[in-house]
Amino acid sequence: MAVAWSDYFTSFLRVFGIHFPYWLSTSYRDVMIAYPQRLPELPIVLGHHVAVNVPGAVIVAIITWLLVIGIKESARVNNAMVILKLAVLAVFVGVGAFYIDPRNWTPFAPNGWTGIHQGAAIVFFAYIGFDAVSTAAEETKDPQRAMRSGSSARSASAR
Repeated sequence: MAVAWSDYFTSFLRVFGIHFPYWLSTSYRDVMIAYPQRLPELPIVLGHHVAVNVPGAVIVAIITWLLVIGIKESARVNNAMVILKLAVLAVFVGVGAFYIDPRNWTPFAPNGWTGIHQGAAIVFFAYIGFDAVSTAAEETKDPQRAMRSGSSARSASAR
C-alpha cells in the first residue's frame, strides 16, 4: 500500500511541477524487476546502484506513529479518511450524472449473469476488508473484555 501511495503522491507533486528523483521514489527491487532499462539512472554508492522509496518509507513511518500514539487517534484519522473517500465518490457520481447516455445501456449485460457474478466476486474480495477485524483483534490485549466493556458502555450511554 505504501508503494502505491508513494506513486500517487509523486504523481500529485508532478501536477504542481515538483519532480521527485526517480531513485528516491522507487525501490531497487522494482527497478531490477520492472524497469531494468532505468538502472543507469540510479546513483552509484560504494560500487552499488542505489534506489530508495522515500515517500513510501515516510508514509509507513507516519502510519506507525499514528498507531503508536493511540487507538482513539487512529480511529479519528480512519473516520476522516472514510469521510474523504465518500465525499470523493459523491462528487464523482454527481459530476458523472450529467454524462449519462442511455444508449450505452444496450446490451445491458453482454456477458449475462455469469459476468455479473464474476465481477461481483472480484470486487467483494478486493475491497471488503474482511481481515480488518482480525488485525484489530490481534493487537488487543484482552479482546473479550474489551468487547464486553465496549458493548456495556454503549448500552449505558443509550439509556
